[in-house]
Amino acid sequence: MRIVIGSEAGVDLKTLPGSVTNRRIIATHSALFGKPLADLTAFAQHQVVVTRITRNGLGFSLKPGFRLQFGDVLMVVGEAPQIDEVAIMVGNSSKALGTPQPLTFFLGIALGVLAVAILLFLPGLPAAVKLGLAGGPLVVAILLSRLTTTGPLIWHIPHTANHMIREIGISLFLAVVGSKIGREICLGAPRCRRPSLARLRCPDNHRPPAYHRLRWPRLKKVNYAELCGLLAGSMTNPPALAFAQQTTGSDAPAVAYATVYPLVMLLRVFTGQLVVFLFPRASTL
Repeated sequence: MRIVIGSEAGVDLKTLPGSVTNRRIIATHSALFGKPLADLTAFAQHQVVVTRITRNGLGFSLKPGFRLQFGDVLMVVGEAPQIDEVAIMVGNSSKALGTPQPLTFFLGIALGVLAVAILLFLPGLPAAVKLGLAGGPLVVAILLSRLTTTGPLIWHIPHTANHMIREIGISLFLAVVGSKIGREICLGAPRCRRPSLARLRCPDNHRPPAYHRLRWPRLKKVNYAELCGLLAGSMTNPPALAFAQQTTGSDAPAVAYATVYPLVMLLRVFTGQLVVFLFPRASTL
């Protein structure tokens, strides 16, 4: 940075006398949702500058066309009275931010279940394919989160509620999988022999992460935290994502996970149906 900008001034701007300060304000006013930040003239009129935006715990640098959503935390710089005026226009209501939206939550689930009945006719197939219970709610959730608001409805879940639901879902998932696998292991353990147990230690379970850790970042410029999220998303493995976040202490795995998980999940849903349609004899074996 010194090479590009210049040497340090040696002056701490925060200690200088003046009325300029910085503050965090929350976007909770419905009139702002979905609008580009550059189109909001209130900041320029009051000489208040937005330097950074935090959304669901993730920090974003401002880019052209960045659109505000409910619950965005704006870091603003300006004079205190001007910031107060802008805060009133933005909303800045912590109560509205923490209030859950149960109507939109269950309505989104209902729309996701209804999306299961949507038939997709692809050329060359004898029958239509469906999104399924895994793909329908996923597609609807992506679309609703993109809309942000629909009239008086706000498609937003508070960060704490979202985290709680996610942890409960992962716990229930592990409980169900563990119960099924544990029962099979207990029933099949007396019949297992030592060579068959040795084959379970497949080296491929350990090779891909180590291999991609060395090769993939060099080719795609992906750091290790993002690589963990990509691997977890490519396997649609929420426990692996939780472990990656705890290990790295970063939100980068979650961001990378979200970029590949929807595509991989839809591919899994469609691939099973395509195999049945294209290879009917093989699917019955």
